[in-house]
Amino acid sequence: MSSLTSLPPNEVYTLSQEYFGNATQLLQSGAIQSETALNEYYTLVQMGIYCLQLLKKNPTITIEQDIHATFKLIDVLYNDTNNLDLVETYAQSMLKKLQNYNGGTETLEWKLRCQFVLIYLVPFKKDVKLHYKIALKNCRELCLYLKQLQAATYSTSAWQCLFEFIQWTLLCKVKSKKVNNSLDLNIAIMEGVTKDWEAFVRLSYANYLLVKRADLPDGILQDENDSTWWSGVDYRLYAWNLVLGLIVLIYRDENITNKLNEIGDFFKKNKTQLTFSDTLEMTVNPDLRLLIDLPSVFDYKNIKNVLLLLQSVSYLINCYDEKANFSKIFLPKVAKTTERIIKSLMKGSTSLSINDLNESYKWQNDILKMCSFFQNWETLILNPTDLMNSILTKQEQNDEMGIENSLLLNSICNHLDTKDNNMTSTLAQYQEIINKKTTKNEIKMFALLNSYAILTSLVSKNISVQENIERSNLITEKMENLFAQTDLKFNPIWHCTLTILWIMCHLEPFTGTPLPSTEEQRNAYLTILKQYYNSNKIIPNNSDNNDETLENPNRTQFKLKKSLLLQILLNYIGGRLFETDLQTICSISSTLFHISKKQPMASIRYVMGLWHLMNSTIAMNAKEATLTKAKLENIVAKLQKNS
Repeated sequence: MSSLTSLPPNEVYTLSQEYFGNATQLLQSGAIQSETALNEYYTLVQMGIYCLQLLKKNPTITIEQDIHATFKLIDVLYNDTNNLDLVETYAQSMLKKLQNYNGGTETLEWKLRCQFVLIYLVPFKKDVKLHYKIALKNCRELCLYLKQLQAATYSTSAWQCLFEFIQWTLLCKVKSKKVNNSLDLNIAIMEGVTKDWEAFVRLSYANYLLVKRADLPDGILQDENDSTWWSGVDYRLYAWNLVLGLIVLIYRDENITNKLNEIGDFFKKNKTQLTFSDTLEMTVNPDLRLLIDLPSVFDYKNIKNVLLLLQSVSYLINCYDEKANFSKIFLPKVAKTTERIIKSLMKGSTSLSINDLNESYKWQNDILKMCSFFQNWETLILNPTDLMNSILTKQEQNDEMGIENSLLLNSICNHLDTKDNNMTSTLAQYQEIINKKTTKNEIKMFALLNSYAILTSLVSKNISVQENIERSNLITEKMENLFAQTDLKFNPIWHCTLTILWIMCHLEPFTGTPLPSTEEQRNAYLTILKQYYNSNKIIPNNSDNNDETLENPNRTQFKLKKSLLLQILLNYIGGRLFETDLQTICSISSTLFHISKKQPMASIRYVMGLWHLMNSTIAMNAKEATLTKAKLENIVAKLQKNS
């Protein structure tokens, strides 16, 4: 190695590139299948790093050579090692050197590249709140500095857009109250930036809001009014836009057929490009270019698998229906495809760095966990006893589904397995989910809703009435706040579920001990319930005509997917509260009693049977009453056997 010191700087740099090139070739060949091969790879990387470090110590190198060597070192250390402290040291050292070097605009851009490393790359890789806070402080100061330069003679608008956007991402990471779920797009999108950069900012913002389940501003994604604008952006960004648009429809439980057809048409035109390129070289403006890696939506195999997962989730609610149980078909396909992708990653044969490979592996592993969670959720719908036996006897579910998802399913299984007089531990489990700051809003809503159901059922059975009423009121307040503050309010299934639960807990004959409420509250909830009932009647009656639809042009917003339990409860409560014609009531109770056997919910089927027996008796239909009574006796026998 001592002979390297005698080589000219250019030759040392060339030698370092040869080492890095051989390491990359080894990685892309798929030859790293053993510890020996991995050691060989890192030896080549280490030799390349040593050459660059030796070059930087050479007192004869120019500032330009030092800059190129430093940023190559930063690139390799960042992508192929975990030595982020050394990355930070080199970036800070170079920034300090450049402060004393007057090279005009080009020097300013090198300084800003150093700042990009220090403010964005390093903190986001370390993923520590303290480092995010320090980076945020530095980013704010830099944005002010860039504004001053822009007001003078330097054109820094592209860099200012970039760092304003980074400032917003840092605010999100430190969960600052100043984020307030809003991004001033005008700050991050100035005059002169490209349409791709504007699309990237809009999509990143929309992605963040969807993760938080917050409201999306109008026009943030493609709609009927701006499809022409979106058609002008890079096809990879357009793919991202389509995926987010599909997620919005699924979150709102709307029909996804048209969106899937749109995605299918897009794939026919762009499949080749998405197959061979999962990165985007994006021009912010002529002064600044960025390389964006997003394999989850820029790569055809990944995006196709993600779309199939999203379809599976959309169909999950109808998994009981033999004609629409696509989730039972799609979820295993997603899992198999993901396992194949993971195997291909483990074999190498990729242009990704070691650290990028690790990130891709984590992403694919998260998809496997989601598949496992939704398959267990499917079992919860179709055969809850099987899930209870599986979940309550296995301890490794955390690794299979993720800790948060596993905790929710464990809580639900304990809930189903626990008697009314011993709900303390189940409520404590739900409370743990509610109190965790990292709990996703939808999972938190599940925990709140189930806690409310437990507490109100205890009130109905005269168990610690006053205490449980107070606790249920606190839960109600949390549910209403969460519902109002998130996009759950746009989901008719969530809205209808909360409405039905409120009605059942506050009105007789659905509870023996109605919770206190005002007349204004009762009227408001009954109005909402009637809208859902009229839009989802199992048995339409003669009074349902086009005139009513014309009077209520928003009828479609109350239309529900074929959620069996929700449809049964809605038609049962609506039939009891709003119907007066005995023949219609008998038809409703008969239908509900019949369809309730499609899912394993014997208690619900028993209640529907009792209601139908009562209606048949009042209608003096002796034959129907006798048949219903016999079926109820069989149900009671099964319930007693299971208990």
